[in-house]
Amino acid sequence: FLVYTGRGQETLGGADGQKRQMKIRLLKMASATSKRLLGTIHDLCMAALSFAAANLLVASFYYGTIISGFIEKTALFTLICGIVFRVFELNRGSWRYASISDLMAILKSVTLSVLVYVAIIFTYSRGVGFSRFVPFLTWLILILSLAGPRILYRLVKESGWIGLISEGGRIRPG
Repeated sequence: FLVYTGRGQETLGGADGQKRQMKIRLLKMASATSKRLLGTIHDLCMAALSFAAANLLVASFYYGTIISGFIEKTALFTLICGIVFRVFELNRGSWRYASISDLMAILKSVTLSVLVYVAIIFTYSRGVGFSRFVPFLTWLILILSLAGPRILYRLVKESGWIGLISEGGRIRPG
């Protein structure tokens, strides 16, 4: 039987309606969880790629330089980022609503991740074979690679393709 909800719509009543509403709730929860998981995977991939890029950029200036323990160092940095990003809850909200507080959380978490990594490296090996420019370059690349996609996603969701295309698909006049 149909039940009027008072919001201008009718839904199934009884056991069938309750089952359907439960399925809809579960699908919404699964969708939110999968989006957070994708966001976390993105953030960790960007952490690994930014660390690798910084190391390779610095090593490219010294021809023939082999970065000892490159995979282990990248894995350590990514693990540290995973822990710190979880503490700062980088993926607590939707990218659609990226705000200044989200960007501040990115800034704080990336800064702490780099500082923790540098402290561990200097404690473990006194910084032997460690370029002092890598942490700064990693910090810069990681902030850009975490904040950039969030800002771009928000711009696209808010105003079409960066405000150039309207919702109807027509190009807006200047």
